[in-house]
Amino acid sequence: MEVSYFTKVNITKSTFFISLDESKLFNTMSKGHFIIVRSETDIIIKESKFSGGQATEGGAIYLEDGSTLLAIDCFFEKNSASVNGGVLYATFPDMVTILNSEFSMNKALVKGSHLYVSYVNYKTG
Repeated sequence: MEVSYFTKVNITKSTFFISLDESKLFNTMSKGHFIIVRSETDIIIKESKFSGGQATEGGAIYLEDGSTLLAIDCFFEKNSASVNGGVLYATFPDMVTILNSEFSMNKALVKGSHLYVSYVNYKTG
């Protein structure tokens, strides 16, 4: 699923699953196996499960360019990236918030077995 250009998306009680086949990991040239979020888009994910996603960056979710992610009560397992961000790869995000969520057996071959976030503007209270 790809969402982009100033949209607001809510996902609740959903399951994203694919049987993990390690042999295909290195041939996967993609971003965000299940969800790609582009260009100032807001996404809220609640009570959902992501399992077996494979990509070059962001095994399950790829987030970019001023977009925001709020994940609450989610479970992420066995997602893989051949480069960065086994679960999530975020570049130039506006905000990434993950609350009360669980990560299990995710991996990335370079950086961020669970999360990889780059080019962040830090905000302080």
